[in-house]
Amino acid sequence: MKKTILVVMILLVVFCFLMVYDNNEQYKSGEQNRGLILMLSGALLLLGVFTLLLLKNYRCLKKNYQENTVLNEILETYINTNQSFIYLKDENLRYLLVNKALADFYGRKVSEVIGKDVFAFADREFADFSKKTDLQVLADKMVVEKELIWRDRVFAATKFPVKLANGRYGVGAYVRDVTEEYNNKRDLIYLSYHDPLTGLYNRRYVEKEHNRFAAEANLPLSVIMGDVNGLKVTNDIFGHNAGDLLLQKAAGVFTKVCQKEGTVIARWGGDEFVVFLPRTTAEEGERLRREVKKQFAQERINGLAGSISLGCDTRNTVTEDLAQTIRNAEERMYLEKAIDSERFNNEAIQRIIKSYHVRFPREAEHADRVSQLSVAIGKAMQLPQSYLGRLKQAAYLHDLGKIVLPETLSPEGPHTEEKQHKLKEHPVAGYRIANASPQTMEVARYVLSHHENWDGSGYPKGLQGVAIPRTSRIIAIANYYDQLRHGLRGQEPLSPEVALAVVKQEAGKILDPEIVRVFVEMVEDGFNLD
Repeated sequence: MKKTILVVMILLVVFCFLMVYDNNEQYKSGEQNRGLILMLSGALLLLGVFTLLLLKNYRCLKKNYQENTVLNEILETYINTNQSFIYLKDENLRYLLVNKALADFYGRKVSEVIGKDVFAFADREFADFSKKTDLQVLADKMVVEKELIWRDRVFAATKFPVKLANGRYGVGAYVRDVTEEYNNKRDLIYLSYHDPLTGLYNRRYVEKEHNRFAAEANLPLSVIMGDVNGLKVTNDIFGHNAGDLLLQKAAGVFTKVCQKEGTVIARWGGDEFVVFLPRTTAEEGERLRREVKKQFAQERINGLAGSISLGCDTRNTVTEDLAQTIRNAEERMYLEKAIDSERFNNEAIQRIIKSYHVRFPREAEHADRVSQLSVAIGKAMQLPQSYLGRLKQAAYLHDLGKIVLPETLSPEGPHTEEKQHKLKEHPVAGYRIANASPQTMEVARYVLSHHENWDGSGYPKGLQGVAIPRTSRIIAIANYYDQLRHGLRGQEPLSPEVALAVVKQEAGKILDPEIVRVFVEMVEDGFNLD
C-alpha cells in the first residue's frame, strides 16, 4: 500500500512537470508561466499533505483493525467457552446475541436463537421468570440480581441495561448455574442448626430461638429434659454404632410422641434431649413425659431394653424465667436418673449374660463348671468366705466379653487364626461390661486378667507372676482344665487323668505353680472333678 501511494505521487510530480514544460513552449509569456507554476506547486503541496494524512490514517486503521481482531477473538472465545448463559436482547426482548452455552441449554444452534424471544425455547416457568426480570431492568434502568430455583437446578442471574445502536435500551445478562453452591450453603445452614446423627435441632438452634420460645403466645410452655441411660455401656459392649442407634431410637420416640404443632425437639448434647411444648399444661407435659418413657422402654438394642430418665417443668407466666424452667426440668431428670441408671446397669448385665448363654449354651455350662471348680480351689487354699464369693462371681463372668464377638465367630468350634485374634479382645470387653455396674464392678479386674500367664506370655497386659491378681490365677487353672476336659479349644476332649497331666506340665509356664500344686493335691485327696 505504501509503495502504491509513493508511485502515484511520483507520477503526479512528473505529470505536473510535463504540463509546465509544455506550457512554457506554448506560451512565452513569463507571467503566464509563473502563474501556472505557482498553481501547480500549490496543488502538489496539497497532494503531498493529503498523502501524508492518508498514510497516517492507514497506519491507525491497520492498528485498530489488528487490535479489534484480537479483542473480538478474545471476546468470542470467552463468551462461547463460558459455561454460564450470556446474552443480549433488544428492546422487544428478542435475542441479538447468545453464547453457545445458552443455545445448548435450549437444544438449538446459536443462529436458530437469534431474533427470537425466550418463549420460543424455554418452558413457561423459566420464560416467565426471564421476562419478568428483563422488564424490571428496562423499567428501572438498573442492574437486577435474582435467583431462580427451577426443577432441580438453581440459577443466579445478573441483568443490566444496554444502550443499543438505535438509541433504545436492551437487556444484557450473565446467568450462572449455582446449584452446587446453593446446596452447599443450604447444607451448611442445616448442619449449623441440626444434629447430624438424629436429624433433630441442636443446642445452638435452641439458644438462637430462646426468645421465640419465651414469647407469651407459647404459654403455658412445658419443657421436657431427657437423658438416655446406658449409652456408655452400649458403646463399650456393642460399639459406637449400637450407641448411635440407641440415640436415633430415642429421637424417633420423642418425634412420635411429641407431635403437637409448634413443638421443638433438640439434642441438647451427648445423650441428653430437650423438648419445648408450646401451649401445653403441666398435666399434659407430664402425660407426654410418661408416654416417652413407656415407649422407649419397648425399644431393643442387642437385647437391651431402652431406658431414659426424664424431667418436666412448665412456665405459666411471662415473669417466669425460661432458663429456670429448663433447669428445673433438668434437676428432675437427674433425680430420676439417680435411680434409673443403677437399675438399668444392673439389669443390663443380667440381660447380657442371659443373652450370651442363650446364644451359646455350652459356654453357660462352661461358666458354671469354672465357677464351681474355682471355689473348690479357693476352699483348698483356705481362703475366707467373703473372698470365695467374689471368686465365684468373677469365675462365672470370666468369658462375658465374648458377647462382643460377631455372630460369624462363635466361641465354640475350631479356633481359626481370625477367631483366635478376636478372642483375645474378650477380657477387655468383659472388663468394660463388668465395670459398668456396681454389682460387678468389684470383680472387673479379675475378669480382665484371667488370660494373663505366669511367665508373662499372656494377654491383654502381659503381666507376670504375682503381678497377676490371685483370683485371676485361680480362674486361669480352672478355665484351662475345663477347656481341656470338654474340648472347648477346638480339640478332642481329654480324660480327667490326661487333662490333669497337661495342667501339671504348664505349672510355672502359663499357670501359677503353687496353685497348681494345691489343685493336684485336691484331686489326689479325692475331689471329684466331674
